[in-house]
Amino acid sequence: FFFQAEDGIRDHCVTGVQTCALPIYGIGEINDGAFLSIAYPDPAAGHLAIHYSYAEQVNRASLEFYDLSGRKQIQYDLENNQGAAEIDTSPLRQGIYFYALRINDKLTGFKKLIITR
Repeated sequence: FFFQAEDGIRDHCVTGVQTCALPIYGIGEINDGAFLSIAYPDPAAGHLAIHYSYAEQVNRASLEFYDLSGRKQIQYDLENNQGAAEIDTSPLRQGIYFYALRINDKLTGFKKLIITR
């Protein structure tokens, strides 16, 4: 795919892409000052780390993992408003997944992840 910035200059950082009806974001800030990193390692075979942060006044937050059909596969509840979540990928079969940060019942910042075995 080729992406071109609104100003017509090529090779700009893409801040959002619509794929499978899920918005994908790169490294950095997402909605409402929240941050969700790209998973490391990617592809992942056993465990992975995802850095995140969100506002202190948030009531509930979690990382959620979805398969390509949009079915939620695992959920990891977050207790601190910033940190690195260490995720065990053993419940996930080999394939492509999307993960997102859920803040107060609103999904934000979908990213892609590949699981290998």
